[in-house]
Amino acid sequence: MASLKILVVGPERVGKTCLCQMLAEQPQTLPGYNATKGVRVQEIERRLEGRNVNVQLWDVAGSAQPFWAVLGRDIDGILLCHDPRDASGEAALEKLYTQLAQPAKLAMSQCMTLALDFEGGTDSNGLTRKLKKLQGAVLDLSPAKARMSLQRLLPALDKMFAACAAKQAKKAQANEAAPGVQDDEDEVAEVA
Repeated sequence: MASLKILVVGPERVGKTCLCQMLAEQPQTLPGYNATKGVRVQEIERRLEGRNVNVQLWDVAGSAQPFWAVLGRDIDGILLCHDPRDASGEAALEKLYTQLAQPAKLAMSQCMTLALDFEGGTDSNGLTRKLKKLQGAVLDLSPAKARMSLQRLLPALDKMFAACAAKQAKKAQANEAAPGVQDDEDEVAEVA
């Protein structure tokens, strides 16, 4: 079974852990803020294009900047999470994107922005600059709508995960044919 490493990153207190717990169908942490220390890995299994794929969601603490280079090794995709009501969050996401997605040579289809809205009622992801080119979605995490909102998001996530799995398979195939040769054919996710 293929296994994907997906980084879930963003500023502190935007709901990355809540998102990962929902995707893993685990109980939500207790009310109140409980900061992630370093990284938490949640595993989920998804059925993509007729085969099961293990997806590792690496829930990275917003304060883990010194470890980004290490955590970013061998990633297959990235979920850039932010609060749509916080205008300063976009600059933080751009920095994360530059330091993680670009060095990993991720294609645009392997990256996604997620506006995590705990209050509900936001239709826009709030991005206006570079990252608006990436596939994005708004996830309403208000108590009454969280599950329904997640169900609407799953097809877009599965599409991203499938793109990650396809690139991983292509890379493995290229390494079998010519060990040590890099495959840089795909459009690297540059959003300058």
